[in-house]
Amino acid sequence: IQGWGTAGIACTLSLLMGMELGKVPRVRAIRPALKMSAIGAIYTMGPNVWRDPAVSAPLGLLTDLYWRRMVKNYIQAYHQGVRGYSMDLGSFSAGEGGLNDPLQQAQGTGDAAAAAAMVNAFASESFGDALFARHVAMWLRVRVSPKARAAAWIALSDGVALHLLPSAKAMVPPAAAYVFFPPGGEPDPTMREIYIKSIESGALDKALSGWAGDDYPTPGRESPPITAALAIHALAHVILSPGAGAETAVSTLRRILHRPNTSVVLRALIHTPLTIKRRPSFACASVGAHKTPFGNGFVYGKRGQDIDIPPRRTLLLDVCGQDAPLIAQVEHALVQAGLLQPDAISELSKKLSSSAQIQEQSAFYK
Repeated sequence: IQGWGTAGIACTLSLLMGMELGKVPRVRAIRPALKMSAIGAIYTMGPNVWRDPAVSAPLGLLTDLYWRRMVKNYIQAYHQGVRGYSMDLGSFSAGEGGLNDPLQQAQGTGDAAAAAAMVNAFASESFGDALFARHVAMWLRVRVSPKARAAAWIALSDGVALHLLPSAKAMVPPAAAYVFFPPGGEPDPTMREIYIKSIESGALDKALSGWAGDDYPTPGRESPPITAALAIHALAHVILSPGAGAETAVSTLRRILHRPNTSVVLRALIHTPLTIKRRPSFACASVGAHKTPFGNGFVYGKRGQDIDIPPRRTLLLDVCGQDAPLIAQVEHALVQAGLLQPDAISELSKKLSSSAQIQEQSAFYK
């Protein structure tokens, strides 16, 4: 459809919709992620095209159709143990391309340019159009290459548009959260650093504003944009479940403590569940006496249960080790965030001290 006018694009989308509803085999055989990328390219043709009702109506219907199929494919592939960044395209050789150019370019190399072009158009022309925002958010799903996700994120940040994307609730149900949120946190170190840098710099402050009030989350704004959810999800797994290492956890914790809006970040962090595969017996035991799970948490605009917050605070303070100044900083930040009462600090310090003494004396830790 390159070079076609608005009427030609509208007719093509309507024809494609008819072929999908008619279950034309050659059209249905094309992977939904490829078709989604193709129709999404319409947004780079200017607002006079994609704002036209004759274009936006079939575009919206096709977006819903292809996204449902993509999520279904994700779920099936996930339970079959398929991993890596090739899930959208299936099994292919090293000579095949990415979503944007599946025939001519090396794997994934076309995706970064396509993602950046769409996001630049979104930041400059969309004024937060909901359907356009959904297409942009799809470039942040976990099976897109890190290079393309990084290109999309950087373009969003440069365009001051990180707060304009839909929430995770609007994109996927909690049962399919791994479409965006990989168990164990973000595996790519470059993306982890991009997420943490966005939190540290304040680029996500507007996206986190629904959790800034005293009675957080603010009704109607409790579900954060998926950008904030992705960044906090990655941060939680770096600090509270430091697969990247204890030193990285401590240095990352120091970074978020030296920003102006630390309270909001700590609230989101404490109320974000850790998505780690664990043995069922351990998972049951870790729940505690109430025998109910932590819940969907910040990612889906929910608080964790009150009974789960003290262990999360202890886990956060335990990251500090024996660094007394850092412990004092964290305690002060928790008090400022309303996550710890001042009179509970001394009791918590005693528990940490007792835990450290047990580790020092026990042969189990030697």
